[in-house]
Amino acid sequence: MYCGQCGAKNDDAAAYCGNCGARLTPAQPNPVVRPKPRRSKAPVLAVAAVVVVLAIVLLVWKPFGGRSPEKVIDQLITSVLDGNMDGMLDVLPDGMLGKAMDAGDISKSEMDYYLEEGEEELQLMLEQIDDYYGDWDYEYEILSMEDLRGSELRNIQDQYEELDYDVTAAKVAEVGMTLLVDGDEESYETTRFYLIEIGRSWYFETIYSDSVF
Repeated sequence: MYCGQCGAKNDDAAAYCGNCGARLTPAQPNPVVRPKPRRSKAPVLAVAAVVVVLAIVLLVWKPFGGRSPEKVIDQLITSVLDGNMDGMLDVLPDGMLGKAMDAGDISKSEMDYYLEEGEEELQLMLEQIDDYYGDWDYEYEILSMEDLRGSELRNIQDQYEELDYDVTAAKVAEVGMTLLVDGDEESYETTRFYLIEIGRSWYFETIYSDSVF
């Protein structure tokens, strides 16, 4: 080995340098530097991909918003024919029931009673139709749907503004409804549905619309 003090060469077993007498220290082997294992980028890339996909979905879907006018009509007619009061209430603007309670000074218990009575009357009417016609059904088709403009739109906006709703658009749909008995047409009539857009969703407008039946 070589002396770290003077650089003289010594026997490998020597404890002291034969030239300068300095204590010899065996050279330490150079540590092996192992490269750190590279973490797989797969989880990070997977998370990034999910975020990108969600962003695209939100970007594409958001402008079209919630329920369409056609969906409102379908849900309303289906709910009436099923005697489903909750489905009927769901197509009204959010919070409308509470505003009606405030305007009429109606308590929650009273409103629950009215709704229960209304659902019972609807079920009774459907049972009477069952008894009279037997095997019956309804079919409907949307014949036309037009945007309301000018004074017609402003009239609706003014009425709903008083209830703190911002109506951005309104439509009127002409719907043809066919009563089928034993699979054959029994009667046919047309009904007008008024619909309003609040935020990004459409709702049933109760003031101008005709009765479903």
